[in-house]
Amino acid sequence: MKKSTLFAAIGSALTFCASAQQVNLNEDTLLDGNLDRIHQQTPLDIAFSQNDFSAQTDNITLSGSFIENDTVVQFRKEENGSNTYYLGKRVTDTLYQGTWYTGAQDSGDFQLDLAAASTPALRSCFDVATQDQTATSGIYFIESNDNPAKPVYCNMDIAQGGWTLVDTRARYGLNSHTAVTELTDPTTQTNHYLTSDVWQFLKMGATQLMVTDGNNDNYAVFDLSLLATASCQNLSEDLSAIPLFHSEEDSCTFAGSDYTYLSHPANSYLFSAVYMYNLNFLPIDRSGRYGSNTSTNKIYYAAPKIQIYLR
Repeated sequence: MKKSTLFAAIGSALTFCASAQQVNLNEDTLLDGNLDRIHQQTPLDIAFSQNDFSAQTDNITLSGSFIENDTVVQFRKEENGSNTYYLGKRVTDTLYQGTWYTGAQDSGDFQLDLAAASTPALRSCFDVATQDQTATSGIYFIESNDNPAKPVYCNMDIAQGGWTLVDTRARYGLNSHTAVTELTDPTTQTNHYLTSDVWQFLKMGATQLMVTDGNNDNYAVFDLSLLATASCQNLSEDLSAIPLFHSEEDSCTFAGSDYTYLSHPANSYLFSAVYMYNLNFLPIDRSGRYGSNTSTNKIYYAAPKIQIYLR
């Protein structure tokens, strides 16, 4: 296929492109002929001239060419002083797939996606679930507040799925809650939370917050718009905050059984606790140990461990 035909499929001319064309370079670290579902994605603005192309970022210099009537692509990536070499074949009009190697004999699979500009950016697990309704719980790469794309853990099982993990809290974890830039395992990364810049980036596109003990039947879903109006502590801009949110009817003393909050600020046993005693400040959806949508009684649940998600 001629280059002009190839780029007609993605709305550009390949014979010469004065402005850069966005593509995605997707790579894994296990050479088996198939790109793993969990893989690194690097967006690149590539300039094309005849058979050749190149890209430049702060850390990456890439150059290569299409050969054999555009059926084969070859290119080299220099990153932080190391070279990686790529050789692949065309599998669709806008996708090349092949193998990468380094001089240290590392290798893996890659895909060069020329249609990246026409593919909506993934900014959350909700976007992942929307684009792929068969997606399962696990690690995915999404657009982040910095480069490259960031790995996140997505829960696709609870309350219609599409949840991005942002925080884990443990009973007695008040003084050991630790900030991380990546939170990808709700089981082993116990009592960890995303740094405030990542949390705020994810929160910008979200509308709901969920708390669960990891059991798919036990969860509570709050509207962010409600949490923003909490009378004592509205939803914090930093996940290190204790409580994360707090609303009371008459005061802000954690007394009187008229409060709803997540994490007690002084009792470490209650660091994983969710109290729902303020019947005017309730989740929009809940199940199991957190009550039900028809519950009219006051609910308290301090699980040994909890996970906090956004959607």
